[in-house]
Amino acid sequence: YLSVLVELTKVQGTRHGSTIAGQLLDVAVCVPSVRHFAVGQTALLL
Repeated sequence: YLSVLVELTKVQGTRHGSTIAGQLLDVAVCVPSVRHFAVGQTALLL
């Protein structure tokens, strides 16, 4: 799911950036087992 969200950020012209960001944050905060992966993936977006 996280990988799909990251790929969606690469879609040119998307208007759903804040929704995607919220989902990334929700998953990273609520699912400790994927937190490290989520942080790594979101760091690539910076």
